[in-house]
Amino acid sequence: MHALTESFEVNVAAVQKVSSAFLPLLSLGAQKKLVTISTDLGSITNAEIYAANAPFPSYKITKAAVNMLMKQFALELGPKGFTVFPINPGWLKTDMGGPYAYLEPIVGAKQVVEIIQKSTTADNGSFRSLYVEGHEFYDGKDLPW
Repeated sequence: MHALTESFEVNVAAVQKVSSAFLPLLSLGAQKKLVTISTDLGSITNAEIYAANAPFPSYKITKAAVNMLMKQFALELGPKGFTVFPINPGWLKTDMGGPYAYLEPIVGAKQVVEIIQKSTTADNGSFRSLYVEGHEFYDGKDLPW
């Protein structure tokens, strides 16, 4: 957990600062949506599942924290007509995800955009995941906190 402070600055504090800076502009818009990229590795419910095959404690801790940050924004901003949620873009074949990841980055990116575009105030406070046809891990269901 040597990188916890740096990870917290990037994955939580920066998200809070940028989100707060944009809130005045977002409040003027017709679609009041505040979404951040997270990961199912930040799910406390699923922590045991990822204990052995994803040994990144600082990353997981800070993603759990950003999930709570978004939940707090959802509770605060939902009554003002906002839709706020974190979204898991999937395990992508990137430098971080590696060559054995399930999805190409374009698949994750397209799904994230589609989910944001289709989201409504009913999605406020949820923890969203992708839907990839025929893929058991990406069934479009909300993730557990």
